[in-house]
Amino acid sequence: MGKKKKSSSTGITSKGERRNVARSTVKAMRRDYKDNPSRVMANKMEAFFKGFNVTDTIDNPNTNETNKRYIKVRFQDAHFKGRDYKTVLTGPKQKKAQADD
Repeated sequence: MGKKKKSSSTGITSKGERRNVARSTVKAMRRDYKDNPSRVMANKMEAFFKGFNVTDTIDNPNTNETNKRYIKVRFQDAHFKGRDYKTVLTGPKQKKAQADD
């Protein structure tokens, strides 16, 4: 049987049962973050170019669906016409020069 490791801390260890930050503080920080759309978009772009599956919430283009005011769409569909991050990073395709000249 193995030897027990000596604990570096002799105090009480937290069980992680409760919040360590007040709910009102978390809500205030989230409100500040959401008030700055450029920061939100920059974070979404950064995540998209790292290869994450990012979603964006937009107004529903189908006005007949009154129970769904907003819909979630993939970030690449909403902003890059469905192209994935690799093709967006490489840029537009270059047309080959024809040898007829």
